[in-house]
Amino acid sequence: MRTVMMIVTVVALAFGAGACKKGGTAAGGGGDPCAAKSKCANQPAPAAFEMEFCKQFVADPKCGAKAKAQMECQMQNEACTADGKRDDIKTAEACQSQVDAFAECIGMGAGAPGSPPEAPAAPAAPPATP
Repeated sequence: MRTVMMIVTVVALAFGAGACKKGGTAAGGGGDPCAAKSKCANQPAPAAFEMEFCKQFVADPKCGAKAKAQMECQMQNEACTADGKRDDIKTAEACQSQVDAFAECIGMGAGAPGSPPEAPAAPAAPPATP
C-alpha cells in the first residue's frame, strides 16, 4: 500500500493534468494520456505546470512507456468520488501492476534504492500495574 500511495502522489499530477483536459482523446488506442478528458464531472482543470509534468513523464526515455501504460490504464479504470472528483486511490488500485512497474522504473518501488523505509512498528504498551 505504501507504494500505491507514493505513486498516486507522484502520478496524480501527471494523470490529473491530462485526464481532465477538455477535448482530449479517448483512452486506450495509443492516444495522448496528457490530453484525455476525465470521466469525473467535477474534476478540476489542470494547471499549465501539471500538463508539462505529464508530458515530461511520458517523454522520459527510460520510464515513459511505463508512465503512459499506467496513465492509460488509469484513464480506462478511472473511479470517481460521490462529489464527482477522481478517486486517486481506487483508480491506482485498479492498475496495480502498471503502478508497480512505473514505481520500480523510477526507483520508488518497495526496496528500491532511495525508497523510504517502512515505518517502524509502534512500541508495545507497557504492562498495567496492579
